Amino acid sequence: MNAEEALEIADRVFFRHTNKHLNNLESAIIQGAWSNQTYDEIAQKHDYDSQHVRNTGAKLWELLSAALGESVSKANFKASLERYSQPPKVIRNPRKDWDRAPDVSVFYGRTKELATLKQWIVEERCLVVALLGLSGIGKTFLGTKLGHQIQDEFDYVIWRSLNHSPPLTQLLAELIDFFCGRQETDLSVNSGISRLLEYLRSHRCLMILDDVETLLSTTGLAGREYREGYQEYGSLFQQIGTSLHQSCLVLISWEKPGEIVSLAGEKSPVRCLKLAGLEVAAAKEILKHKGLVEETEWEILSERYGGHPEALRTVSTTILDLFGGKASEFLKQNTIFLGRIQQAFSRQFERLSDLEIELICQIAEVGQPISFDRLQEKIRSAELKEKLLETLASLVWRSLIQNCSHNGQPLFMLPPLLPEVLKYAPPLRGAPGNRGDANNRIAYNFLAVVPVTNFGFTAAAYPTFWLDVPILPPSSIPFEMVLRDEQQMVVYRTTFRLTQEAGLVSFRLPETAPPLEIGKKYHWFLFWDKVVRDGWIERIALPSEMESQLENATPRQRILLLAQQGLWYETFTELAEFRSQLLIRLENATVQERTLIYAENGLWYEAITELAGLVTGVATLNADWAALLQHPLVRLDEMISEPMA
Repeated sequence: MNAEEALEIADRVFFRHTNKHLNNLESAIIQGAWSNQTYDEIAQKHDYDSQHVRNTGAKLWELLSAALGESVSKANFKASLERYSQPPKVIRNPRKDWDRAPDVSVFYGRTKELATLKQWIVEERCLVVALLGLSGIGKTFLGTKLGHQIQDEFDYVIWRSLNHSPPLTQLLAELIDFFCGRQETDLSVNSGISRLLEYLRSHRCLMILDDVETLLSTTGLAGREYREGYQEYGSLFQQIGTSLHQSCLVLISWEKPGEIVSLAGEKSPVRCLKLAGLEVAAAKEILKHKGLVEETEWEILSERYGGHPEALRTVSTTILDLFGGKASEFLKQNTIFLGRIQQAFSRQFERLSDLEIELICQIAEVGQPISFDRLQEKIRSAELKEKLLETLASLVWRSLIQNCSHNGQPLFMLPPLLPEVLKYAPPLRGAPGNRGDANNRIAYNFLAVVPVTNFGFTAAAYPTFWLDVPILPPSSIPFEMVLRDEQQMVVYRTTFRLTQEAGLVSFRLPETAPPLEIGKKYHWFLFWDKVVRDGWIERIALPSEMESQLENATPRQRILLLAQQGLWYETFTELAEFRSQLLIRLENATVQERTLIYAENGLWYEAITELAGLVTGVATLNADWAALLQHPLVRLDEMISEPMA
């Protein structure tokens, strides 16, 4: 061990005990003492008062004694550090509990990540390591593979999923029972953590906790709060990350817990590794293992899916079922098929605050990496500008924004596949209003089908409004609609009765009403008995090139074009009506007729599956429907299965 290594070890030990790094004078004392310099020589070399150096040295040895659990002085600290740096005797037959950890006998890539993690845990003896990344990116597989590869370095290895959100006392009891073979009853949080730390000091233990995000609050920004009843987990992570012991805790999560935010660092015993997609070679191995052919197309497929392993597995199955394993046939469709990954991303979006949603949509709108300064210029919201730093940090901690750089300038971008989830581009402005609660299904309640911002664009002079009515009202109670201008002057008022069944119902502004004017905003109100819903609508002009594109587009292409323009009212209306009408046409059609119906509407996925004898329904439109309703600025997930009235 040389002086630099001794200084690094002393700093690590000091930090674990005090949560502070050595200052300049303390570092100078360590280096000087290592070289057998006297306090006077250290003081003269670094221009300090000799007595001040002696006093600081005495306090330093006292703190190191407490941290190392033995008497440390200037005379013996070399031996103390060398004893500490020597790894304890390794038991080659560790006790293991892999619970329901996934099978990782088939594993691709991540060579660099595994090497980094081994260096941190085995060589540098890190206390806490967090594996972070998007859903499906491979965190659980990597953490499990790592555990299997380094398990012989430990006395005990235990893997647990927190997906069921166990109370901390339950987890502590499980861990203590595993380490000592004795069940604990009436265990408190404080006594449980103390007992656990005793075992972590006396034995080399590896604990892997998956699904940590289930403990974290689903409201507010990331890195701040835990769910009610789970705050003590923060104390557990904090104490394991700052106490002196010989074990390691691996946390696997979508987002970074607050304690990891404050403790992690390049020289800290707490580290973070954020996972990106697989390298092309590893992605190709997945496609090969799934049975795809045409290896020349695999790199394009991997790039299109950003090396996301779960998405690659999902699309591979689709390519096998529909195109005989030929990636080229799938790539011709020029589409992204997400499958269940769409739902996983939506669950991550559900945790976002309104400011985070606004920011992520702004970055998606740019479509390329953007600098912080450029982002500040682009943002129009005063509140978001004021809170840009904390909002951006929160999205980074949630793994929903990636860092990159160009010519040394830090840039920010969305991870691959996320732009596909954000195909609908609604206006980011909000407006006062109340669309109703999609979860509330009491009688005489209804939901106005609009984005969560209560604001939407239309290009129509007479737009169609949509309601979600859980229970058909008595015929004696009519709906009333009132349309006001920005000065709250009444532009139009009417009443109407619902004659359809309960579910999604529409109301088109009749041509007897004044047409909406381009560039003007209108405040609409819907009344039913004592229930009131309201929001805002603005008519905008379509770009001239859009009109010709819409004329020549298939129904689905029209919907995507309208969505890209942020035209909520037309997007929802055309998708809802197209989907409903198509299902009616398909209801009693023969296989040949169904195939032709799909083909004439540009739904090639459904046409091919129909010919192949596979029953998929209108999978493409169902995916579009789910993507629109699950959009972060829409949040109408409960309506995905709602019938058309």
